[in-house]
Amino acid sequence: MPESSRSSNSGDDLQQVERITTCQRALYGYILTLVGTRAVADEVLQETNLVLCRKAAEYDGRVKFLTWACQIAKNIVRSHRNRNARNRMVCLSDSLLEDIAAEAQQMAAESDERIGWLRECLDELPPRSRRLIEGRYRLGESIRYMAAELGRAPGGVRVSLHRIRLALLECVERKAATGESS
Repeated sequence: MPESSRSSNSGDDLQQVERITTCQRALYGYILTLVGTRAVADEVLQETNLVLCRKAAEYDGRVKFLTWACQIAKNIVRSHRNRNARNRMVCLSDSLLEDIAAEAQQMAAESDERIGWLRECLDELPPRSRRLIEGRYRLGESIRYMAAELGRAPGGVRVSLHRIRLALLECVERKAATGESS
């Protein structure tokens, strides 16, 4: 294979992996809504990811990747239901599954959009506020640890975090109300 083709395919592969990785949270939520249990959702997500990788060349960009991935996941859920038809816990009709799938897909898309707005709002925070949020939620630092590092009382750190979370919520809601795209 010529070098240029290999690097082009490598770029396409990387882009596909990026798409799949970016939508994992929303896709998992969508699947969990359809199947109702984490164990089955984990299994279906894994199978969905395999199919997404195998069918990478079929994605043409006419619809959002998450929409395409949800359609594949819905087909896998349907197949899973058919394989487990004797299980009494499987009691959804196909039309009810379609209704739930449509609603869950909409929720997944909205969730993705809200995550984008949250990232934008985090970027707009003053550096000290961003440091508190990152320390607490990305790094998992305890409030006591953060208070000691900052030379503040733990109660003061709690209040600051509460105010920052409220500011982030207001920012996301403002972006949602104005329909800003992330």
